[in-house]
Amino acid sequence: MAVNVNQFAQNCISPGASIVSDDGAEFSGLSKLGFKHDAVAIRGDKMKMDSTLPMISVVTANLKTWIDGTFHGVLKKHLQAYLNEFMFRFNRRFYRAVSFRSLLELGSLTPGVTYKAVYGKSDAKIDHEFDIG
Repeated sequence: MAVNVNQFAQNCISPGASIVSDDGAEFSGLSKLGFKHDAVAIRGDKMKMDSTLPMISVVTANLKTWIDGTFHGVLKKHLQAYLNEFMFRFNRRFYRAVSFRSLLELGSLTPGVTYKAVYGKSDAKIDHEFDIG
């Protein structure tokens, strides 16, 4: 796990940046990589967690619930797309009118899907008709 954290930090965080985390072992190598790392012992102390890393519990709990409830797990190759969608939804959760307007705008600017794109052929005949009778 520490290898993944170190790799992520080197690839995504500016050298010398300040990082605040809990005191988990997976974060122990950040100082050696040149980051200003402040490891805070907060496990099990909700008040300290909320004051040190506000909203982290809310975000991670919502993310886990959303992934499990919507997708029932994720594949690594799609993880970034899932995270992008989650952050889009999370950042707009208090602005439902704006979200609805964005949805209408995206829907009006995006061309419809063709029959060929859905079924892989240009035949306009519908293969599965239902008798509503």
